[in-house]
Amino acid sequence: MTLCIAWIKEREIFLVSDSRLSNNGGIVTDEASKIFKIDVKIFGPNPEGRTVQTPLIHQTTFGMCFCGSYLNGSTIADTFEEVLSNIQASAQVSDFSLEALIKIAFSIYKQVSTQLIAIHRNFGISTVLIGGYCPVTAEFGLYEFKAEQPAGEIQLNFAMNPIDFEKANPYYIGDSRAIDAAQALSGNIDDTFTHFHIIRTIIQDGQYNTVGGNIQAAKFYPHTFETYGIAQYSIEQEPMGPQIKDTYTFRGFSLDLEEESIIEANLLVKKKMFNPFQHERDEMFRDIMQNHWGEQ
Repeated sequence: MTLCIAWIKEREIFLVSDSRLSNNGGIVTDEASKIFKIDVKIFGPNPEGRTVQTPLIHQTTFGMCFCGSYLNGSTIADTFEEVLSNIQASAQVSDFSLEALIKIAFSIYKQVSTQLIAIHRNFGISTVLIGGYCPVTAEFGLYEFKAEQPAGEIQLNFAMNPIDFEKANPYYIGDSRAIDAAQALSGNIDDTFTHFHIIRTIIQDGQYNTVGGNIQAAKFYPHTFETYGIAQYSIEQEPMGPQIKDTYTFRGFSLDLEEESIIEANLLVKKKMFNPFQHERDEMFRDIMQNHWGEQ
């Protein structure tokens, strides 16, 4: 299933997710991508019908997160990208507002879901969060796509709902038990306990079988959507004494900045990192200095 959290803080909009892919209660992998960038490209008209590149009217990037069927969600993400990056429009007569583009995405969601659910039943269902900044108004919007198949019925019920952060901030999709736990923990939010800490707590808890792996994260910006790595810290015992170990992950995969292949090629990985646990590293450092080296 998974757990995905979307929230807004001081006009900044974030997405976080876990990285677990499960099936019938069993773990398939803890390194599944759940957050995707969807390129949106709107080209001008080509009235002569020639096979030439038409001018680019607008370009942006939407963000997407999903829970449920991985086959459904990953297929939808790929199809969103292929369709929304190849839109042709006329600036004078076409509607390429966020609402119009989201309706196209919802049509894709319904078509893909209908085909997969016909084969896999409820195991072909996924729930999607997709959003970005409007090419016309520059206003932000986030939408939820849902599909339900009532017991004993063939007909699918599809719904597209805009997310109102004034009524629901944060907004959750995923495992209902994990959502309940996240909501209970949200009362502890302060400067040193954030939604990053909430999803890490639930991942580490172990009692939510569909939530696990590493944290995935992203942030919406005007005209773009950026995925981020996560920096985390632990203490390891070395011959010279305890040392702080820095760990970097991206989409659930290790992004070791000291990887031998990177060092040998004299290259740097410029992937941006969120650093929500820096205060814990500071505390680790103080403890090591006081307890091992005797510094005050």
